[in-house]
Amino acid sequence: MANRHDHLNLKMNTGELATVDERRELGFNPGDATDAAPEAQKKNKPRRLNINLPESKFKELEDLAQQSSRTMTDIVRMALELVKVAVREEQHGRKLAVLDPEGTLLKEIILLGK
Repeated sequence: MANRHDHLNLKMNTGELATVDERRELGFNPGDATDAAPEAQKKNKPRRLNINLPESKFKELEDLAQQSSRTMTDIVRMALELVKVAVREEQHGRKLAVLDPEGTLLKEIILLGK
């Protein structure tokens, strides 16, 4: 299962509002006018990335963004955070899964490409 830091990073990177305590946990200073420590500002300075996607994958990204009322950039950021969790858990011999509300395993999430 993802740890609290992973959850908070995902929350912050998707634009969800975080509590003051959650923001402090991630290194932000809620009393500061910039709301971020200098090191956090440097780490979070946006950088541009151009990627090539087949038309079908671009359409999937575009559709997912529209369905979730997010930008394509938000979707890519969320995907990066999810992959970071998946890689870390895989390195520890753990698995990611989708469970129904009763805890029944519906799907196991497997990273491909090794």
